[in-house]
Amino acid sequence: MSSNFSQLDISLKNVGGLKEKNLTVKSGLNIIEAPNASGKTSLLRGFLLSVLPNGKANHYSYLLHSKSNFGSVKITDANGQEYTKEIVKDKNSVSIKGDNIVDPEKENLVSRFTIAGNTNKILDAVRTGQNLKDILLEYTNIPDLKNQLSKYDSQIKDNENQLNTLENKLKNETELYKNLSITRNEIEKLDEEKSKLEKEYTAKKIDDETNKEYKEAVNKLNKIQQSIKELENKINYNKKRYKELEETKQKYENDLEQVQHNENIDVNTLENEIKNINEKIDSNISKMKTLNTYIDGIDEFINSSLDIADVQGNNSIDSLAESLNCPFCGTNCDKSKLEEQKSHLTSIRDSLKEENKSLKQKSSEKQELIDSYKKKENEINKINSKIIDTENLISETNEQIKKAQNKLRDIKQQKIEQEDIVSKFKEEVETETADITNRLSKVNAQLESYKNKEDQINKSIENNRLNKEKYDELKTKIDDLNDKRSNLQKKINNIEQNVRENFNNHIKEVYDELGFENIDNIELSSDYNLYITRTSDEGKGYFDRYSIMTLSTSELEVIGLIVMLSGYLTYKVNEVFPVIVLDELTYLDTKRMNDLMDYMSDKVESVVLTKLPSGTLNTNANLQKLESLSTTA
Repeated sequence: MSSNFSQLDISLKNVGGLKEKNLTVKSGLNIIEAPNASGKTSLLRGFLLSVLPNGKANHYSYLLHSKSNFGSVKITDANGQEYTKEIVKDKNSVSIKGDNIVDPEKENLVSRFTIAGNTNKILDAVRTGQNLKDILLEYTNIPDLKNQLSKYDSQIKDNENQLNTLENKLKNETELYKNLSITRNEIEKLDEEKSKLEKEYTAKKIDDETNKEYKEAVNKLNKIQQSIKELENKINYNKKRYKELEETKQKYENDLEQVQHNENIDVNTLENEIKNINEKIDSNISKMKTLNTYIDGIDEFINSSLDIADVQGNNSIDSLAESLNCPFCGTNCDKSKLEEQKSHLTSIRDSLKEENKSLKQKSSEKQELIDSYKKKENEINKINSKIIDTENLISETNEQIKKAQNKLRDIKQQKIEQEDIVSKFKEEVETETADITNRLSKVNAQLESYKNKEDQINKSIENNRLNKEKYDELKTKIDDLNDKRSNLQKKINNIEQNVRENFNNHIKEVYDELGFENIDNIELSSDYNLYITRTSDEGKGYFDRYSIMTLSTSELEVIGLIVMLSGYLTYKVNEVFPVIVLDELTYLDTKRMNDLMDYMSDKVESVVLTKLPSGTLNTNANLQKLESLSTTA
């Protein structure tokens, strides 16, 4: 929501010489009339604080009350919207923070063209006769455009430096082609000389009488070397095979040792033991048969006696139990003794059965030992056979190695002899061709040097071609940058001209209201110096920028105010802050003050004057006289 400036309620705290003050600025003219040192200028500082940008502000420390580190101004517009700006001083710096009553981008513009205090840069520049260009154009986009212009200048300069470097490189192009022609002529001559020497060298070798013998000697040497290689391969193969056979033999011997390990067995003894066991078993079997006969006889005797007694009756059975004759020895005995004898014989027979079972187990175990031993004995025999076969192979391989080594020794000796023959042939050929070879070597070295030189020249020519392309690109780029710079400079000039024309139009308009009799005209020159047109004592007008230095103090103040108000109108500050604050316009008489107020009444919402000159103020503006401020320092 935009601010409503038709009425502003202002509250100051610790600003300038004021500790605290409230007042209201209404639409139209607001007059603050009070004695000197009563706080009028402090009120202007409060207005200035309200439109300053937030951030560090050490150069605005004078806005604070001398005994305070904190000050503020609160403005409430006609809609009740409040805007508060604070200024805070700590040990190292002063900072401003708070609400923006105008767009932050417009705050500096407002502070420069709406508050005509002693610190206003425009008024100060006019008083001291400074050039106004930077001050008046600061709020256009010219600074950004000039930065871009500076970038263009830097780019143009960099490209021109590159262009100059390339021009220096391109200057040697004619010399390069000249050197290339000379170098190629030399290469052509050397190629001819090389071809001649090579033919001479070939002819010399073909005509050499020893050539055929030399070739035969070399061929023979090659065959000998081939034979040596084959024998060495054969020896290496046999040595490898010898090693493998030794390892195989060792493996068999290890296997044999493993089979024979802990086997101290006497087969004959084991067989005799088995025979004895079998005889014992047979003996036991014979005893058991005898025992079975006795046992069966006792059973048969007892059973037959019982049958006889049964026929004779019970008395006979009872007497049978008391007396029986042994069927084997005829001894008289009773039945219980016979049964006891039978039980004893049965026990002996069972014992013999168990013994036979145990003996058969022992016999089986011993037979297994004999079988195992015989099996291992067969394995040992087989392994021993393999060892013998391997030893025979080892011996045979070793013999082959010795034969091959002996043959190799003989062939190596042949090689030495043949190498001597080849060396002699070679020396003869090399001696005869040495001069040609040396000359050919020199020619080749010269040829290589000139070809390297040719390559370097071609590279330089190619680099020149690339540099020429870069040169043309840079020229195009510089032309393009110059066009952009020219267009940008025209844009800047147009802005400067438009701003200057607007200023001059408004300066003339305002000066027509406030002009002096001895000053015909005020205007900004093309370079933004302020020129004054005067009338001399002789009645002749003259144009002299320095004539501004001859103006009186009141004339300078009026002209400064005119320039400030012209900027207010040129930049349409009234659209964002329709208030102007003027401080002690004592240099204006009543008529000029009335004319100024009437003129400004159509331009702004409110005008605040801190003091009026003596005399009656006849103005069509809305007049409101506020109470005088009292100093509360």
